Amino acid sequence: MEDFHETRIDGVDGETVGLFGVFDGHGGARAAEFVKQNLFSNLIKHPKFFTDTKSAIAETFTHTDSELLKADTTHNRDAGSTASTAILVGDRLVVANVGDSRAVICRGGDAIAVSRDHKPDQTDERQRIEDAGGFVMWWQC
Repeated sequence: MEDFHETRIDGVDGETVGLFGVFDGHGGARAAEFVKQNLFSNLIKHPKFFTDTKSAIAETFTHTDSELLKADTTHNRDAGSTASTAILVGDRLVVANVGDSRAVICRGGDAIAVSRDHKPDQTDERQRIEDAGGFVMWWQC
């Protein structure tokens, strides 16, 4: 199984924080398991967690990815994980995602998308990948 989830209610600096995530691995379970074990711990330690939560989340996603690459040198470098997260800080809900795992909220019986999938067939996503030094290729599609 390559899918993991995490649900945590933590006290951080006297504030109750809810951390919820779904992590969908590909190329094996290792990356998704690593993200499950490290992403939220890294996030609540971020110095801007309360003052600039959005930036803290973006920086934590990048930092956790770097940690995974350093820790996982002997495993499949093509493996990875999506992440769909919802972080509740006081009365604020912040939703963030990486990859094509979608987050939705139910309101009045209707599912409302609160995230945007990141797929390499989208022009802006392909450009972001290429600008970062990567490439997109279609293999046996």
